[in-house]
Amino acid sequence: MDAIHRINLLNFLLLSLKFFFLQAQDPRLAQSYLDQGEWDKALALYEKLHEREPANWEYYNALVLCYGQLQQTENLEKLFRRQVKRFPKESIYLADLGIFLKKNGDPKGGQARLEEALRYLIPRPDRVEQLASRFLRAGEYDLAIRAYQEGDKVMGKGFFGLSMAEVFLEKKDYKAAAQQLLRLVEEDPGRLNQVKTALSTWLDDNPEAPFNKAIQSALIQKMQVNTTTELAELLIWLLLHQKNYEMAIVQAQALDKRLKENGERVYELGNTFAEARQYELAVRCFQYVMERGEQSPLWLTAKYALARTLLAQTRAKLSPDKAAYRQLVKLFTQLERELPPGEESFEAALYACEILAFQLDSGHAAVRRLETLLASPFLKPQQIAKAKLLLADVLLLLGDVWEPSLLYGQVEKDFKNDLLGFEAKFRNARLAFFRGEFEYAQTQMEALKASTSKLTANDAIFLSLIIIENLGVDSVRAPLEMFARAELHAWQKRYPQALATLDSLARLYPDRDLADEVLMRKGEILIQFAQIEQAITAFETLLERYPHSRIADAALFRIAELEETIRKDFTKAQLCYERILTDYPGSLYTAEARKRYRLLRGDKVN
Repeated sequence: MDAIHRINLLNFLLLSLKFFFLQAQDPRLAQSYLDQGEWDKALALYEKLHEREPANWEYYNALVLCYGQLQQTENLEKLFRRQVKRFPKESIYLADLGIFLKKNGDPKGGQARLEEALRYLIPRPDRVEQLASRFLRAGEYDLAIRAYQEGDKVMGKGFFGLSMAEVFLEKKDYKAAAQQLLRLVEEDPGRLNQVKTALSTWLDDNPEAPFNKAIQSALIQKMQVNTTTELAELLIWLLLHQKNYEMAIVQAQALDKRLKENGERVYELGNTFAEARQYELAVRCFQYVMERGEQSPLWLTAKYALARTLLAQTRAKLSPDKAAYRQLVKLFTQLERELPPGEESFEAALYACEILAFQLDSGHAAVRRLETLLASPFLKPQQIAKAKLLLADVLLLLGDVWEPSLLYGQVEKDFKNDLLGFEAKFRNARLAFFRGEFEYAQTQMEALKASTSKLTANDAIFLSLIIIENLGVDSVRAPLEMFARAELHAWQKRYPQALATLDSLARLYPDRDLADEVLMRKGEILIQFAQIEQAITAFETLLERYPHSRIADAALFRIAELEETIRKDFTKAQLCYERILTDYPGSLYTAEARKRYRLLRGDKVN
């Protein structure tokens, strides 16, 4: 008997395990059928699963989907009524039945069920969202708002405020959406950033779009009776988003005066404009701050920001403005004296030296100032390194190709695992390239490819590829040596010599792999002379002759940039950006090209 009992027990356990295994497999198989759109097979399994667990939301929702896809309207109604009977106070089942009845010829009965659903709503965030989302899918916007309002009664005023605003937006009641958002900021100023985040998604780039106009109009009206700081900040933010920069500056200045902020808000606005390369607007902001007077705590800070912005603005011009650069040297020299000893005064000195050398052909004067600066006993190690890097660059500009190597080497040694060290290593390797020491330069570039500085790593990869591609098995070094010499001439701003060397290279070695690089460099140098037509021709020739070149995408991007920013031929620029996306999908320029293409097309780009 003991043996028989053991056998029976074993059989029972095996059957139980098989049952539980099948139970575990059913949901997975059902979900698999559902994912593949095999509605009949999924339905057969989900009917069993639902009957076994009628309170399981996953099975219920899957069953609703299957009945709907298979157009089994009668079974769908039976399911809704059965669930309401089983769970008479469950708002979701009541809502589903009510929506079904309204869509299938019983609007009165359906509305009654919907009202019941609201009455039995459990005011928990997840349950409120579930019910409201069902109303929204059915186009029942007013009921969705009422669901959120019921939730607010328990969760606290404004808890579902953003959700309600979104419903008004879906309903195209833009005025109500705007008022709802402003009410949130008024009742809880701490939610200002939440409202900004929502608006950044909902606003259109076109300031004349209905919701854009509604929120701006509501803001202006609200501020006539309740000028809170948060509402003023929101208006400035909105004007910036809509690119209404003039009005944004006016509002920022008005708020600054009202709150007696000494220009701090306007100064931050200036920084925003400077980062966006809106230099004229940034200059106006910094000048406003300086007009507060020298006693203002931000006066020197604004003056320094103004100087940097004017420098960026001057550099952005195609034709060098010597008079502007001379004024900038004076301004940075003043700042060097006026700013308290520290990083900013040191940087001002470097800016002055850089302009003297690279913009005003006064390299020797820059060297003297840098040597005086380096003689100071108060410089920090990083400041010494930065001054040495600039001094080395200036010496190289003046034609010295040996002393700069020593200076670069010193910085590299002192800052081995720092960005300054990586930059020094790259500049030394580039100098080796200029001198024709290609093997050494290649070794250094390989080491720099893993640099933590993306810019340094990209520059290293660029030079490394030129060496690899053009120092081939035939060991003919002359073409690469000529190209390196042209690069040095260009770096030293001896542009006529650079162009002459490139022309000789193209004439003497027309079949070398460097031909595409020669055209690219010619285009870049021609831009320095403001010869835009000739530059575009060089880039177009590169694309025509070498469409599969490693730098073809860069040439096409340069054409697009010049067409957009200089020639203002936005149609052609858009076509060029589009061509990058289609012809060179793996290009490093793809992301930027897509962004600019969409902007030119008029899309909203966050």
